[in-house]
Amino acid sequence: MEKTNLPPSFAAAIGRGVEGLLKLLPHR
Repeated sequence: MEKTNLPPSFAAAIGRGVEGLLKLLPHR
C-alpha cells in the first residue's frame, strides 16, 4: 500500500470504522 499523508488520528478513525463494519457483517 502507498503511504499517505493522513494524520494518525484520521487513519486510526478509519481503522476503527472498518473493524466495526466487519464485526457488524454476518460471519460466513
